Amino acid sequence: MAFNWLVAFKVIPWGEVIAAAPAVAKTARDLWRTLKKPGPGEPAGARTPANESLPLDEQVRALRAELTEARAQLLSTSEVLRTLAEQDEKLIAAVEVLRVRTRVLLVASAALVAALAWLLLH
Repeated sequence: MAFNWLVAFKVIPWGEVIAAAPAVAKTARDLWRTLKKPGPGEPAGARTPANESLPLDEQVRALRAELTEARAQLLSTSEVLRTLAEQDEKLIAAVEVLRVRTRVLLVASAALVAALAWLLLH
């Protein structure tokens, strides 16, 4: 079972994952900033309801409902992006800890092999 995990971890391009992680987090933050701004050629409040023949108070209600829905979608999207960015950062930290531990184990193993070789030769 452990062998399967080792094979799986060797297949994952950890260098690429670690290298891409800051870009993913930055992109998520940039996307959040972009979503907060109105689109190109669309100043804030420029949209009108689909049916302009409605009375003004009905148009306002329709716009408020649309705005409420857009805010809810934006909040849920931003929450997902924030969660993904946090998980990505945690993954990077965990991989870094594993990388350091692997190096420590490699050095310790090399020292033990050298000590064993010295004991066998003397």
